[in-house]
Amino acid sequence: MSRQAGTGNNGKLQATILKKCDRSLHRPPTNQQCAAGTCQHTCEPSQIERCRHAWTVRYTVNGVQRDKSFRDEMDAAKRVLFGTGLKKAQDFQLQLTRGKRAQGRTYVDPRAGNELFGPAAVAFIASSALDAGPDTRAGYMSCYRTNVRRFERRTLAQMATQAAADEVDELLNVTMAGKSTGQRRLARMIITGTMDAAVKAEKIGRHKLAGINLTEGTTAAPAPGRKQSARVNPSDA
Repeated sequence: MSRQAGTGNNGKLQATILKKCDRSLHRPPTNQQCAAGTCQHTCEPSQIERCRHAWTVRYTVNGVQRDKSFRDEMDAAKRVLFGTGLKKAQDFQLQLTRGKRAQGRTYVDPRAGNELFGPAAVAFIASSALDAGPDTRAGYMSCYRTNVRRFERRTLAQMATQAAADEVDELLNVTMAGKSTGQRRLARMIITGTMDAAVKAEKIGRHKLAGINLTEGTTAAPAPGRKQSARVNPSDA
């Protein structure tokens, strides 16, 4: 049994709901796993609506096949609520289809956003997208290590959210308020440039980091025995 979603003309997405246990797919001479003796086709078609196996959404994004499985839930008495796994699979299938249509272009694989921001930022600094010499790139890396590295373990998907945008705003306008406007602009460029590159590479659909302005900086309280530095000039961002 399978339920397939239409693909449309604006993306390369196919999503089918199936149970891997379904013996209607059993072809011992031609199916590689069947011929190898590791076949998953264990249930007759009449059984699969109420068998213990998970429902699977098999989707192909730009030629790459992915599987995501959903099991039936259980109630307080440990009784299986048959059909709940199928409902979750259908909801996920619908989510895939809506995401493709909303973007209006080749669908973005949800797993692509699992890449960590840190390696992506380092790759961006080293990329040809930045027309910079070795010394300038070294300065970019220094700014990344000093100011931006706190986000290195976040995924690109996590960095694309409004919550992350609020954190970046706080970093630039509160935590870094006592630093030069140039350093704050550079930190902003590294963060937004990395995320823009992720969108261009279709690792995420969009992000919320555009339009973060730099407010007038305020110098942190001076250490004992030291004079307070001058106030940072406002940004023209």
